[in-house]
Amino acid sequence: MDISRLFRYALATADRVSKFSKHKDDKCKYCSQVEDDVHLFFTCALPRATWFCLPLYQNRITDELILHHPNLRDAICYIINYSDSSMHLHQTISTLWYIWKARNDKRFNSKNWTAQQIHMNVKADLNSHAMILNINNYGDNSQTPNTSTDQTTVSATHWVSTVDASFLPLQVSPTSGIPGLGMFLKGTLQGVDFRLQIQAHHSQASNAVQAEAQALLLATLVIATLQVQDCTIYLDNQELISTLNSSSPGQNSTSLQLRPILAEIVSNDIFSCCSFRKIRRQHNSIAHNLAKRARQTVPSQPSFIGKNPLHGICPLLATFSPSPQWGPLSIQLMYCY
Repeated sequence: MDISRLFRYALATADRVSKFSKHKDDKCKYCSQVEDDVHLFFTCALPRATWFCLPLYQNRITDELILHHPNLRDAICYIINYSDSSMHLHQTISTLWYIWKARNDKRFNSKNWTAQQIHMNVKADLNSHAMILNINNYGDNSQTPNTSTDQTTVSATHWVSTVDASFLPLQVSPTSGIPGLGMFLKGTLQGVDFRLQIQAHHSQASNAVQAEAQALLLATLVIATLQVQDCTIYLDNQELISTLNSSSPGQNSTSLQLRPILAEIVSNDIFSCCSFRKIRRQHNSIAHNLAKRARQTVPSQPSFIGKNPLHGICPLLATFSPSPQWGPLSIQLMYCY
């Protein structure tokens, strides 16, 4: 949903569509009342309950608001004026989006959403947005690291990783090459920030989902090698996330090709120390670009680069030297900074 369409009254509400086709009714699928813009986003029972779930708005989305702001543009402007931070603005727009998504699921797929579902999706969006801001906020590091950097075990606080894969079927591009995997890892070691970018290949991934599962496997292998005890891994594939967060990830996948990969991830001792969350594709640019560059690179000897002078002998790179042997998965570039 393009937010500008709300202000131009260009959304395909039932009321608007029915004026162009006698075969379309103007009724809301949730409550059978006329579905115009204001009804869809504010006065229907579902959006009313949704706004009430959000503390910032629960006393502001009322009949009085609709009485004084009878059109959608004025109502949204009124709400946004209460958004005293960029996060509140993001919350407002995300809520509008998921109300629209819930409406479409009901109308076209006969799926019912609850206010709690919308609320949880908005919350996940906000968490993802905050995480991305945190990842991209590199800043200056004025701390002096511990000079004892010859250890190969990483003792760290909470770490964050994003992963992605780049895959082109042969019928799309006969020269597409081996699928590329990308991984970004961020954490703190001995009071010093570490960031690690990895480009890798996997010679046996036959489709995009399998390649993304291999990227996830790469992340767990790297995290296990570094002995990180607490890490959140973000990826943009909801199918993999749902499977990994189920009670039996190794057996719950509908794809037989994915089951051995997921079983290997689950059997890793580090699995219980990791959590898996969804990230929007447009927010996953670091891992995506790494994966794309890996796919476009001819396999060669791995390169290990350490650029942060504060690290001294980088313990992250020292841990992976020589290059680890992980079967068909091969690292092409490991860049620590």
